[in-house]
Amino acid sequence: MNKVLVTGSTGFQGFSIVKTLLEYDYSIRGLILGDEDSTVLQSQGIEIAIGNFEDKESLQTAFHGIDKVVLSFPLIFDEKKLLKFAENIVYAWKNSNVKHFVFNTNLPVYHEKVGLSAFDSKLAIENYFDKENLPYISLRPTLYMDNLSAPFLLPVIQSNGIIPYPVPADKKIAWMSHKDLSNFVLEALKRPQLIGQKFYIGGVQLVSGNEIAEIVSRISGKKINFVHTNPDEFESQLTNGFGTQTAKEIANIYRFVEENVEHLQAKKLRESTLIKLPATLQTFDSWASSIEWT
Repeated sequence: MNKVLVTGSTGFQGFSIVKTLLEYDYSIRGLILGDEDSTVLQSQGIEIAIGNFEDKESLQTAFHGIDKVVLSFPLIFDEKKLLKFAENIVYAWKNSNVKHFVFNTNLPVYHEKVGLSAFDSKLAIENYFDKENLPYISLRPTLYMDNLSAPFLLPVIQSNGIIPYPVPADKKIAWMSHKDLSNFVLEALKRPQLIGQKFYIGGVQLVSGNEIAEIVSRISGKKINFVHTNPDEFESQLTNGFGTQTAKEIANIYRFVEENVEHLQAKKLRESTLIKLPATLQTFDSWASSIEWT
């Protein structure tokens, strides 16, 4: 069995990927920062590598003996810094025997710059990886259902009976779960023949904000309403948890999304993506049934 390095393995997305790969008996090494708690990973039998994207030598050490890498970058919006991270990844790859990367872009990637670092930085990274011939498959996700159960939002839903979120209430989005992402990663790892391809991934259903409220109401047995939140208000809500600059950049994502919802609909999912990457996906109902809404 190939040995896989998973970056960001203590995060919500990274740990979901780790759990899925463990189900299929992958040998896993988790890349973590020195101050991160690796207790849960180690209890699962995960080998730990200490390193960070700013230190190319630590990445080279982490890549030693690794066949495949699941790559996700941290939530930062400094394009210059992210490109330096990408350069360090390429350095470590060129000094290793890694043959296959799966790159989780965290957000959709557009074919040209849109003027927002959240999106443009990922396009720049892909262009750089392409120039360097990094052997990777790119996964470009939509929005995560799991955002709705995040610590900053779930208590509001539980206490107030509303889902305040900065997307239009009547526009349909291919919401996906962290488990969906993990299953796409699993399928991409199995298919080195797809190296060089880029996939817009999303959930199996197109669901509007109002439909989300209906589903959560039915599952919880409590009337829940979806409330479209102004991105400015959303930015204010995020500031305490993420800091001023990061909160602004996250809110900018939703300012763009309001006018470009079609980019979050994973339009080629059934006719193309799921044929090449036949991932098992959750319905919104199945995901929502796992959350304590009241």
